Amino acid sequence: MMCRVHRPWLLRLVACMLAAWWGEGGLTAVAQAPQPAVKADRDKAGVMGHYKWLAESATSYLVLEPPTLRGVGRWAIESPRHRGIIHVMAVSPDGARAATGGADGVIRIWNLQSGKFEKALIAHRYYIYRLDWSADGRLIASHAWGGGRTKVWEVETGKQLFEAKPLPESLMALAFSPDSQQLAAGTHGSGKLFLSKKLAEYESLNELGATIERLEWCPDGERLAALFSGATVSVREASGGRQLFDLDHPLDERPVAIIFSPDGTLMATASAQSLSIWQADGGALVRRIEAKRPFSDAAWSPDGSRLLAATRDGSEFYTVADGKPAGTHPAGLHIEWVAKTNQIVSLQPTRLDVWSPDGKNVVSIDAAGTKAPIFQVGKPIITGVGQPVLTTWDPKTLERTHRLEGHGTTVMAAVWSKDGKNFASGGADGKVILWDVVEGKQMHALTGHKAAVTQLAWSPRSDLLASAGGDKSVRLWKEDGTPGPVMEGHAAGVTGLSWAPGGKQLVSSDASGTLIVWDAVSGQKEKSFGGTMGITCVDWAAIMNTPAIACGMANGGIRVFNASTGEQVAVVSLEELWSHPVTSIAWMPGPKPRLLTGRYYLTEIWDVAQGDAVARQIVPGGAGTVSSAAGGALAIASAADRTVRFWEPAGGTLRGTLLEEGDALAAVLTTGDVAFHKDSPPNLIAVVETKAGQETMSLDELKKKFGWKNNGKMLKLPAKN
Repeated sequence: MMCRVHRPWLLRLVACMLAAWWGEGGLTAVAQAPQPAVKADRDKAGVMGHYKWLAESATSYLVLEPPTLRGVGRWAIESPRHRGIIHVMAVSPDGARAATGGADGVIRIWNLQSGKFEKALIAHRYYIYRLDWSADGRLIASHAWGGGRTKVWEVETGKQLFEAKPLPESLMALAFSPDSQQLAAGTHGSGKLFLSKKLAEYESLNELGATIERLEWCPDGERLAALFSGATVSVREASGGRQLFDLDHPLDERPVAIIFSPDGTLMATASAQSLSIWQADGGALVRRIEAKRPFSDAAWSPDGSRLLAATRDGSEFYTVADGKPAGTHPAGLHIEWVAKTNQIVSLQPTRLDVWSPDGKNVVSIDAAGTKAPIFQVGKPIITGVGQPVLTTWDPKTLERTHRLEGHGTTVMAAVWSKDGKNFASGGADGKVILWDVVEGKQMHALTGHKAAVTQLAWSPRSDLLASAGGDKSVRLWKEDGTPGPVMEGHAAGVTGLSWAPGGKQLVSSDASGTLIVWDAVSGQKEKSFGGTMGITCVDWAAIMNTPAIACGMANGGIRVFNASTGEQVAVVSLEELWSHPVTSIAWMPGPKPRLLTGRYYLTEIWDVAQGDAVARQIVPGGAGTVSSAAGGALAIASAADRTVRFWEPAGGTLRGTLLEEGDALAAVLTTGDVAFHKDSPPNLIAVVETKAGQETMSLDELKKKFGWKNNGKMLKLPAKN
């Protein structure tokens, strides 16, 4: 759960610090002291506890308040592709289809023969964490991360047949029995093992003492193998959970996969260090195969004679009889070898591939996307980050205007100047390009970086551009392309850049946790501080004429430093339970110091004085950049699901989403109204739920069949700050 450390003494000091900010214009240094580990729910300022918020309020859906349509229980507008990464895959027993789930909470079903999208199921409000397809091919079980519930769906009709009550701990593992009559589940924390029979509520079997990360049924349906944290695999009696034996796995190796052989006589475990084969009756080690590269998954051949061990960028065959290498295969990361078709299905974060055993690619499916449009209030919208070519769009009409071609490799970063006259992009090849977006022309190609450029920042007067990235240097460029100082001093790659409000100084951060303040005229280092842990993003602001640098940390913390003295003056948030990095940070306008941050699957507004999140909104896949409009009344977050989400800090209410789909842009209001340019309609779908189940259709079909009326012309993106 999301928790906060109560530090009354620190809050008093922060209050004094803020009084100094507002009253005297100076910063009072807050000495860092040992922090007591006292956990508490975040219920302050109306923000519910983490799990409660996820279960009751959070949603990644695009349409939240759909108007009533005749004969429809609920409906949604979606993208055929996943918004954000694919986290989990389940292949139908006949190998004809695959179900996928991820950050957007929607199950999508793909035809593995044609490679085409078939249908979507609006399943969970956020992150689908586990999926399994029943052995008889009729059902799909799904579970959402955090406080979600297990749901069972009828594949052909899309009808929800069952929804289980929440488990006492977050579910981590889910598996249908070979007879399709039971669901086994394992939880986080104490590792409770549960069983659901014939779509009934879960019954507790026993407690393993550590998080159960994966469950695998023996083909005979009488045994369950549970892989749990601590590098242990325990084989249990399925009927009552009684321990049969544990595998004697090396303690310094952590298995990532466990699979029974097709005949149930052997088991295989894969870890970063090895592939091991075990007797399924008793657990004796048969053979251990050293990994040349870290293994991420494994699969048995249908005849049980070979094992395929996957890595992030390919797989390796091994002969079961002697453990010898038997060739390589291009499938990687997550794999499943389907017995019915003798084909290998592999899952990457945004792609599904079907392969023959000899390595021929049968089908490749572009099933997801993660790069958000670049949105700055009143400026052309930019898409294409993560690709070699950028595209510009008119923010009023959503019409495509130009293609910006100049990078030979992936564009890693792109940013508008404050005045909106200049636009710059940085590539994986170290090149920086300045563009005339109005004409769609390249003005200057800037070289000098020896590694990927991942950070760009224009000065407040828009006359200087700072660039940085993997080569640890910070470079300045004039708007006419003239090179300025090259600033060196970081011991690790630069992770953040931000200008002082006056434009005379610049701060850069790196992965080692160091902040360096530079003189922007001479390029000389003025001071260096921090260095306690990795910094992922920075934003410099003047709080009552006092320079304050807000830092997002790699462990999830948020800290504020006095830019003049280098002293840490506030710990806004300690690291979270899962230590997900803060990916973006920005000071917000208003009478009180507030910070807008992005982390993992959400954005949050933080009250700096109280150290509390006072509003939050989900951002599927994680936030790339954050900003505000209308004097802080509107928060804007680019999300790693191809969207920009606009929400109100007052209440955390989502108002609309800008979505890139099908080489087009669409703006979707939470009421289900959609705006797009008539010459580039987006490839969107509607998912309609009736008493018969869920049906996927085009927007035109939604209009004809159910009387949907689109008021997309009423949509207006923020045009003024």
